[in-house]
Amino acid sequence: MSFYREKILDHYSNPRNAGVLQDADCAHHLDNPLCGDAIDVFVKLRDNKIVDIAFQAGGCAISIAAMSMLSEKVKGMSRDAVLKLSEDDIIALLGIPLTMSRIKCGTLGLNALQSAIQKYDKQRTTKNSRS
Repeated sequence: MSFYREKILDHYSNPRNAGVLQDADCAHHLDNPLCGDAIDVFVKLRDNKIVDIAFQAGGCAISIAAMSMLSEKVKGMSRDAVLKLSEDDIIALLGIPLTMSRIKCGTLGLNALQSAIQKYDKQRTTKNSRS
């Protein structure tokens, strides 16, 4: 078995940062109705950086492993840098090429994370415009 496949199975079997952040600044749920994968992501931000992240997921090995690896990568990153991450970054994390049908599995967590941050930004903008 290749190193990358072992790494994916390890992250799938023992996902890092799995759980719920009770004091999260933002959260988002996203699912893929075609395959049944679902992810809830919870993010804590300070000074525009991700200081903590957690997630709950149900689905295939690719979606859970990708979110686990991503959660390790983004801790300490700026929100702007996270918003610039792409499908290519997920493929690089996983270390294996993904078929078209697996791209959505691999990027589900990234899309949920970016949506959580965008929702947080929108809420802050709305709150600040009311002040």
